[in-house]
Amino acid sequence: MSFGCFVVRAVVPIIQGYEDAGDFSVPERLKTSAHVNLVFYVCVGSIALCGVILHIILRKKWRGIVGFAMACSNTSGLVTGAFLLGFALSVIPKGIWKNADWTTRQKFHFHKVARMAVKLDDAHQEFSNTIVVAQAISKQMSKCDPLRPYMNIIDKMLLQMLNEDPSFKPQGDRLGENDMD
Repeated sequence: MSFGCFVVRAVVPIIQGYEDAGDFSVPERLKTSAHVNLVFYVCVGSIALCGVILHIILRKKWRGIVGFAMACSNTSGLVTGAFLLGFALSVIPKGIWKNADWTTRQKFHFHKVARMAVKLDDAHQEFSNTIVVAQAISKQMSKCDPLRPYMNIIDKMLLQMLNEDPSFKPQGDRLGENDMD
């Protein structure tokens, strides 16, 4: 038995059981993990023992230990494959199968584009409201205010932005109650 096989058969299940345990202290979690794994290995060992006893009883009908070993190997492979098909090996083919249907993908992307368009419209409206609020605050702010130099920088940036895109007209039609605060 190699070291890798030992790690896969002993250490990894202990760590997985430790993560799944609901106990509050490290020793209790390790104890719970060891108990769960012990129950599992006792079940597997009892099945193997039944197989060996069956082999001893039916010794004449089987051709030897090689056939028994091949049967155990195939059974182990099939059981492992069945467990892996539960999630890991079925996700990739399922994703490929879903992506192969162009109409479903097209509907998904149309829906995604529509959601993004709504988000873009909301962001444009919020940006427009912010510009209107900044312009209103600039009009209300006195020339002696200590924050006036910063407001002048904002006004210059707004003027430059509006000059670069003359088609953009900020509208503050959906201002909230606290926007001017």
